Amino acid sequence: IIRTGMMLMVRVIERCLEKHNTVSVRNAMGNHSYTLEMFMSEFLSAWFRNEPRVKIYNEPKPFWYHQFGKTLIGVTHGDTTKPETLGELMAADCQDIWSGTRHRYWLLGHVHSKHVCELRTCIVESFNTLAAKDAWHTEHGYRSKRNMTAITYHKEHGEIARNTVDIGALI
Repeated sequence: IIRTGMMLMVRVIERCLEKHNTVSVRNAMGNHSYTLEMFMSEFLSAWFRNEPRVKIYNEPKPFWYHQFGKTLIGVTHGDTTKPETLGELMAADCQDIWSGTRHRYWLLGHVHSKHVCELRTCIVESFNTLAAKDAWHTEHGYRSKRNMTAITYHKEHGEIARNTVDIGALI
């Protein structure tokens, strides 16, 4: 499973390089494993060490931010703070770039289901998972869809496109 995950990440980055000049990767640390995400990032840093167009962000921080023109994206697993507090957290953490952005987004994965909340200062969104249900989640009634979403952001206009693919189309 680990080898498959590693090679899947390599292949995704290679495919992104076919279309984009640069590729940035952030594996969000979360409550499932605080070390596996760091391991994956270190592996990808070594794999792409001679590829200057790939940037692997591997700092051991629960919150990560990326400014793309007037678009600000925050990434966190979502297990350490409530979604409704993330707008204030982003404003506090990004004081130097906050006023230069108009479109602000938080991307989360913790709840493994799709939720979107438009706050006063940003949009907070959690996503479905690709992982199969384990016994605990099945026993507790979780029945979220399994899919993957790709979002396209524009430097000036924020989100401009989105594609969602069901797990069945990926297998």
